[in-house]
Amino acid sequence: MSRLRRLELELKYLPQARSSINDDPRPPTGAGDVVPLPELTQLVYSGHRRYFEALVAVLAAPSLRGLDVGLGSSGAIDGTTGGFPIPHLCRFIRDTDNQFITVFLAYSRWQLTFSLGTGFQPVQDQPFLIVDHGPFSLEQLGRELSGPLSTVEELVIRWKPWCFDRYIQPAQMRGFCYYLPQVKIVQVPVEVALNVAHSFKGDGGEPIPSLLPALERIEVRSAAGEDDTYVSICSAFEPLIAAWQRAGGPIRLSWTFWRNSSAQKWLVR
Repeated sequence: MSRLRRLELELKYLPQARSSINDDPRPPTGAGDVVPLPELTQLVYSGHRRYFEALVAVLAAPSLRGLDVGLGSSGAIDGTTGGFPIPHLCRFIRDTDNQFITVFLAYSRWQLTFSLGTGFQPVQDQPFLIVDHGPFSLEQLGRELSGPLSTVEELVIRWKPWCFDRYIQPAQMRGFCYYLPQVKIVQVPVEVALNVAHSFKGDGGEPIPSLLPALERIEVRSAAGEDDTYVSICSAFEPLIAAWQRAGGPIRLSWTFWRNSSAQKWLVR
């Protein structure tokens, strides 16, 4: 086992016929000895989050270069809902010898996609990819991964508009971004650009210049080019960019077309 280089697991859980469909396997109890796999470079997992939680709680893989995890939805036997196994998974990621450059966040159909990249590659090619159904806390995720996130230079957001209304609170988004001190680029789709701008402001609507202190560019991506939201998006980001400029250097807001490689850029004053 100590020379294992790739580990691929699919662990499902089927409750007893007379049990509730929401009965989950119990979480790991107590901490045991950590199993070192010093040569493991690839871990692929699909199945129940509780089994994955138990796995990463006792596993150390410092040479890991690829993590592909798909966690199914579940409820918990104690009456609460199951969720992202943040503490154990984040400790597992922290203990790997990687320097992450990009972080990708997407949420659709009650599914969180979270990935970390060691370069500016597309999300499907990023080496650390976790897909999870169920509740999660962006702020807790950022806090637990504050070390690995401290080197990230690009944040890519792919929320759907309704996610901000139902699942993504502005305070949670801000709480996550506080752990991204080196981010230079924030990339957002035009459909949620106004929501993101609101998330970057305080509860009273005031700019927070200490948030994302290294930011250089906010990139709004659109498939239609300039549309009716152009003016409102510029207006929403204008006080933020002014505050960032007063606190540091110039910040550029850009509008990029998905349909071709050209991009129209302007500076909000």
